[in-house]
Amino acid sequence: MKLVIENIGKIKKAEFDFRGITVIAGNNNTGKSTVGKVLYSFFNSLQNVSEKVENQRYEERCDALQAYMTNEIYSSFEPSDESNRIRRIFSALKFKIPEDLDLRDKSEVKKWVASALKKRGIKLSDRSAGFSKLWKQFENIDKIDDKDIISVLVERYYKDVFHNQINSLFVDAAGKVRLDIQSKEFILEFKHNKVTSQNIPFDIRNRAIFIQSPDIIDALGEKNSFAHGFVAELMNGLNEQLILSLIKRTRKNAIAETQFREKMTNITALLNEVIPGEFDKKSSGNVVYNEKEFEEPLSVINLSTGLKSFALLQLLLDNSALGDKDVLILDEPEVNLHPGWQLKYAELIVLLERAFNLTVLLTTHSPYFLRAIEMYSRKYGITNDCDYYLASLTGNNEAEFFHVNDQLNRIYREMAEPFEVLNHIDDNLEN
Repeated sequence: MKLVIENIGKIKKAEFDFRGITVIAGNNNTGKSTVGKVLYSFFNSLQNVSEKVENQRYEERCDALQAYMTNEIYSSFEPSDESNRIRRIFSALKFKIPEDLDLRDKSEVKKWVASALKKRGIKLSDRSAGFSKLWKQFENIDKIDDKDIISVLVERYYKDVFHNQINSLFVDAAGKVRLDIQSKEFILEFKHNKVTSQNIPFDIRNRAIFIQSPDIIDALGEKNSFAHGFVAELMNGLNEQLILSLIKRTRKNAIAETQFREKMTNITALLNEVIPGEFDKKSSGNVVYNEKEFEEPLSVINLSTGLKSFALLQLLLDNSALGDKDVLILDEPEVNLHPGWQLKYAELIVLLERAFNLTVLLTTHSPYFLRAIEMYSRKYGITNDCDYYLASLTGNNEAEFFHVNDQLNRIYREMAEPFEVLNHIDDNLEN
């Protein structure tokens, strides 16, 4: 899989290969997170997009039908009969459109409308003009091109993730995102933060999860004012998929569960080294953590930030939120980890990629973490599935990326520069 980004955020043009684990290293503010946001938005805005389009049409038909029914009931009463009219209006607002009602079948819809109106003392035959107008609305909904609906859905998603700043910060040029999957080109073009062109060869089936901070797990903690405010604040484009994946558990059938357990053997053993206890979901929906020596379970809010990093991945796996060929994006995951745990986390990522054939994009500032990815990839035989990039800025402050698979020393050298500064200070102090 190849990703090409042009004129998005700080990126003028960049290309990335995704064969398994893709690592981007570099200084702060060099566009690393932008790559993750682009990839995340692409997958999640286009995942099962045909179904999303049909859902949009269905919701619009439901809204039109609700408005029609309310209007028909409202207009069937004399203005002087105020109390009766109000009672009937509230009655109209309570009716529910049956889930099995085919809103594309005119005769079926007409039959249901006639029955619903009859219960309220209204004859549809006396008000046929209103139904004809309703059906015309339905026909107009069907005339809207799928591509136009997809453009709006994608545009909204990208705007949410990029906070309405999708296009280049430096030039007034069209932004472009191209993703090559299975020899097919997916293309999105943006101008002034709007989708102006698209090419979607087929529906994307896999999801993407973006992990910025392990503290997102606090969304599963005790329901107090802090947690509620925290969740409400973070329930945005980047975090929404992660929070929903943590909350919702999908039950596998017996065969899928058996296959899953086989894949998880090494992963479970590693997680048990770091997390000796167990997570439990209370009837209230809150998640707690318990170890044998604890007198009472611990709210996940009170876990150490380092432990939360591993707990997030374990809970995602427990909830079947990470599946074969899904996309996992990790933004500087080593930040809250001791060097020893950075090695454990890197090994965990390598094992996950190998077991589930994931596409993993991670950014890092840590030489320990980078070296661990490099070594564990060799240990578990996925070296050829890894790509490494160095991010930097041009003289115009635009982000550029270098593919450095054969020059990893460039990354290590840049990471070592702060130590050289400190050594220089030390030399001066001794002199």
